[in-house]
Amino acid sequence: MNRFLRHRLVLQLLFTSVAAFSVATLSIVLISQAISNAERVVLAETRTSLGAAISELRQQYQFRVASDNSWQNVPVQARDVSLRGISETVLRSYPGVEGGYYDAPEFLGYAFPTHDTGAAKLDVPVAEKGLIVAVAERSRREKRVLDEVIRGKTDLLVIRAAPGDGGGVAVWAMKRLAGRGASGAGRGEFLLVVLVAAALISIAGALATGLSLARGVAEIKDGLALLEKNFDFLLPERSDELGGISKSINKMADSRRKLESDLIREDRLRALGRLTAGLAHEIRNPLNSIRLTVQLLEHKLKSNSIQHEDLRVVRAEVDRLNSLLNELLDLQRVRQPKRETQSMLPVLEHCVRLVERQAEMHNASVRLQVQSSELLASFDAQQLTQIVMNLLLNALEASPHGGNIYLRASRENGVARVEVQDEGPGLDPEQKDHLFEPFFTTKASGTGLGLAVSRELVRSQGGDLFYLQRESGACFAIELPTTN
Repeated sequence: MNRFLRHRLVLQLLFTSVAAFSVATLSIVLISQAISNAERVVLAETRTSLGAAISELRQQYQFRVASDNSWQNVPVQARDVSLRGISETVLRSYPGVEGGYYDAPEFLGYAFPTHDTGAAKLDVPVAEKGLIVAVAERSRREKRVLDEVIRGKTDLLVIRAAPGDGGGVAVWAMKRLAGRGASGAGRGEFLLVVLVAAALISIAGALATGLSLARGVAEIKDGLALLEKNFDFLLPERSDELGGISKSINKMADSRRKLESDLIREDRLRALGRLTAGLAHEIRNPLNSIRLTVQLLEHKLKSNSIQHEDLRVVRAEVDRLNSLLNELLDLQRVRQPKRETQSMLPVLEHCVRLVERQAEMHNASVRLQVQSSELLASFDAQQLTQIVMNLLLNALEASPHGGNIYLRASRENGVARVEVQDEGPGLDPEQKDHLFEPFFTTKASGTGLGLAVSRELVRSQGGDLFYLQRESGACFAIELPTTN
């Protein structure tokens, strides 16, 4: 009997050790699969991010070269500075991504605006330069997009390159994935081996631990299946040996959610964040004025009362539209305002005439109130027309039927001020907080660039555009210096 019990105990220990070994092996497989799946997800997202960055860099480069016939004659240093502005602007939306352009044997426009030091990094990494050149040369030679994944000792390096244009320039971008290198994998395998050894040494308690691990593994396996369908799901917190794994998987799911949210936001910014969209938004104003003026001419044509001044309005708006299109074709060359000390009254009267017809259609009126006909300021007349027209049209959209829009001009504390006030519902606190942010809009068809562009134009002339709190309606004020 005792002999049977001893054999039974040996069999139990044998079965327990087999179970412990099996559970440990299963844990290794599941953890390895989880790590591999996580790495594949991160690599896929990294490739998507690099692809989007490459696409933008390539598009902006082609647009820059197409708008400048003398580009090839520009010195290399000047081209480097010009392209760096593009790289910094584009890559700022892609955390952890660095890149630029390669025109053998020169690197041009390199930038790493989200470097972890907090300052933009502007020197090409020496250690990876050969790898970047190899990928860029191959992409340029084969005329297709290529990427390379290099597993280092501590990092996983992903490099992507694409041909820039027919001139032989390659566009490249690179991202480092920390902790995914060969040494990191080796440390993980060593840790798993230690866990297996510990499980075999602790045979006496392996049965209870095995059952617990079996339940935990089953829970994690079921949780991974749910995570594949719904990344909002989180594994329950555990206090046993698998608790750290559950937390790591939950962190991975949380990182996935954040990455998806960032990708959605970046897609929206790429769709709306083109400066061309801002300029195109401003093109609508002169087109609308031309259309309304043509309608007025149609009415006057019947009574043969067309005046030279009517045609001058059309010509002026066509000139303004042509100027906007020129800016659209040359994104990198910001036009400096042509400031002159002059009277503000002719510009304001011109804006009133442009918007009068549309105001009549809304049964509204635009009231011009000027402190003095000799009110002088230093400004660019064309840009001021664009700014005031944008504010007047916004006020007209916000005004109730039959309301008044007040256009006031005065001089206060040594500066010239222009105010545009409507009798609409005004702005709520959230709208005031985000008023001048690009892409913030309450209009169904707006891009949210009008006020942001207008304020930048005012500031380029040494002034400012801001919101004034009034008892009713919305009021915007433009302040301009009175001297150059």
